[in-house]
Amino acid sequence: MNNNKGFSLVELLIVMLITAVVSTVLYSTFNNEIKTFVNQKKINGLRRDVMLTLFFIKKDLALAGFDPFGGADVGFNEISEKKMTFTGVDINKLSLGSGDNKCLRRYRYEFNKANSGDITGKIQRLSGATTTGSFSHIILNGNELSDNIEDFKLEYLDSGDAITSDMDNVRAVKITIKGRLGLWGRPDFKETFSIQYNCRNMGV
Repeated sequence: MNNNKGFSLVELLIVMLITAVVSTVLYSTFNNEIKTFVNQKKINGLRRDVMLTLFFIKKDLALAGFDPFGGADVGFNEISEKKMTFTGVDINKLSLGSGDNKCLRRYRYEFNKANSGDITGKIQRLSGATTTGSFSHIILNGNELSDNIEDFKLEYLDSGDAITSDMDNVRAVKITIKGRLGLWGRPDFKETFSIQYNCRNMGV
């Protein structure tokens, strides 16, 4: 005679409970891994954008005041805590022997928030060629370098590393960028980047 008792109701309930617990743990672990991956990708993107912004600032600041033949209207045109504009002779378009303003290039970096109540804003880079010393004649092309920026601060230093508001005395620029990101299931990520670049062609 066959004795196929099978599982009792209690045994089935225990198996179902264990399965539910294991499934919950597996789902929670998988969900956390996905969150970590997505959040880390966003953080890496922010850091990459800030590093790219600092690269452009360093490269462009090397041009500020560059005037190999003399007589050109070069140097800083505007300085403030959130914006700077500067001009130099464009070495890539320089025609040897032409010591005039035909090869000038101007750059502007500025920080803007779309609305006054926004937590973060964007750093924009504007650049263009100009044939006169007047900013109104410049042809500008705008590039958004970084978003998710909580603050962008510029400090201008003289030859003694003291803060100056005199554009002719600027010898270095200290840049501070505060990034901020909303993360998935985590508190906002915040990171501050600060660096100082010398303006090697100012005061030469």
